[in-house]
Amino acid sequence: MTLTTSPLESADILANVEGLLPEIRRRSPEIAAARRLPRDLVDTLKAAGVFRVAAPRAWGGPEMSMPDQLRMFERLSHADGSVGWCAMIGCDAGYYSSFLSEAAGRELWPDLDMVTAGWVMPAGTAKRVEGGFIVDGRWSFGSGCTHADVISGGCVVLAPNGDVELGPDGQPVTIVALAPAGCFTIHDTWHTTGLAGSGSNDYSCDQVFVPAEHTFSFSDPVRRDGPLYRFPGAFTVKFHGTVLGLARRALDELVAVIGSKVVLPQRVPMRELPRVQLELARAEATYRASHAYSYASVEAMWQALVDGRSPNDDERADIVMSRAHAARCARDVTMTAMQVAGTQAIFRSSPIDQLVRDAMTVAQHLVAGPLMDETAGALLLGVQPTGALALLV
Repeated sequence: MTLTTSPLESADILANVEGLLPEIRRRSPEIAAARRLPRDLVDTLKAAGVFRVAAPRAWGGPEMSMPDQLRMFERLSHADGSVGWCAMIGCDAGYYSSFLSEAAGRELWPDLDMVTAGWVMPAGTAKRVEGGFIVDGRWSFGSGCTHADVISGGCVVLAPNGDVELGPDGQPVTIVALAPAGCFTIHDTWHTTGLAGSGSNDYSCDQVFVPAEHTFSFSDPVRRDGPLYRFPGAFTVKFHGTVLGLARRALDELVAVIGSKVVLPQRVPMRELPRVQLELARAEATYRASHAYSYASVEAMWQALVDGRSPNDDERADIVMSRAHAARCARDVTMTAMQVAGTQAIFRSSPIDQLVRDAMTVAQHLVAGPLMDETAGALLLGVQPTGALALLV
């Protein structure tokens, strides 16, 4: 296919993605077997503009709206869950750089199509030294780290004497350190139930100097104007798209099975069985309800940011609840697809098998788990969450 290249507006990128979907579907078994995205496919995604969607207009980026990002990641995940997942994480440069000076951001990401990976939870340490920090640690779930250009690592800050620094609230001070991918060692740990092709390995570094200007905290004020950067946890909002894509693909695959299968020993077309019709309708309703809630919550938050105001507690709770609900929806819908499709869905050659495993894996993620529901419940009761997670909702 012919890609529209730089400069790229949001519509160009969305059109490029649509053109790539057949190739991504075709290569899905290859991606899973390799347990990482092939380098040539990463380069194609870069050329399509997938990793620049959150880049600011001042850099030549599109500043793609939150709803449009949701649509893009839903379509990519419909084609392959690992591709959608890695793309969703790989575009975080635009969000992270909003906490940095313009000079520091461009130093880390001189090319808009560079890929970002890494974990922001504080699993490492950053010892203060002149001009920055000495960073050590090992992090898990480095989705896309096998093809990343820049990697992040959340750290607890240590004073020059090695003591943990405490903030005014008595809690350890934490930062996110950013460094070129070559500063890290990738460990081959990603042997999992699902998202096999995401390459979400452990990664580590030893005594790496990171300049202070290449670090940030989600409690820092952003240094860039624009609605995409006004909410500290904006980089988590696009999560919905990945799980919605998995659920929609499962339903599409199930309909294809139902339309072609004859049930033995009765020799009855599967589409004529009431139990099949019932399960399909229920799964479709579950998906459509989750889809509507996800887009409604994201569009409401986006409108608040466009209007120049901070999202209120209900809007923040809706983002969290719809995200967790979408992940559970994907898990339940893909399982229904497997159960209704029957034995042909248990083989690794079946797309439904991979969709089940991918959805189960995504549903285990921190930002879709019970802790998020607790956080949303607190917001609905007027109780403000505390700690690191409070900065992400």
